[in-house]
Amino acid sequence: WPTGNIALWRSRKKEQGEYGDCRWRFMLFDVNWGGLTYDQGDATRDTIVSTREPSPIFDNLFNNPEFKEAFINRLMSMRDNEFAPDKVAERIDEYAAVMRDPMKRHYMRFFGTDDARFYEEAEKLKLFFRERYDYIPVMIENNFGEQ
Repeated sequence: WPTGNIALWRSRKKEQGEYGDCRWRFMLFDVNWGGLTYDQGDATRDTIVSTREPSPIFDNLFNNPEFKEAFINRLMSMRDNEFAPDKVAERIDEYAAVMRDPMKRHYMRFFGTDDARFYEEAEKLKLFFRERYDYIPVMIENNFGEQ
């Protein structure tokens, strides 16, 4: 993304059902940089600019003031709701609790170690979302000016 890991698709014949309208649809997959990996500085990577530069379609959407406003509003809403650091941390903890026993077996089988790394990675994910929360308004201002 944005030059790979995307697909466009549509039905070729008008059909019944939700997707039988022959409209093009966009699909994004393999989103490793969506917080699933974390290195120092990842949370402050400007993904808006790194997406706009190689993607003229995405870049040109921002010429439409209504799209730009909707994009900014949705990004801020996701920041404050779905990806709020406390909410993400709670979900990560829930997942870690469910995966505790399987991860113990996994690490012992494939690495011959305990599962400490699993919990270290979970903490890195929480750190990413805490840092990203603070950076999103900065990224918006850097790309679109004061809103």
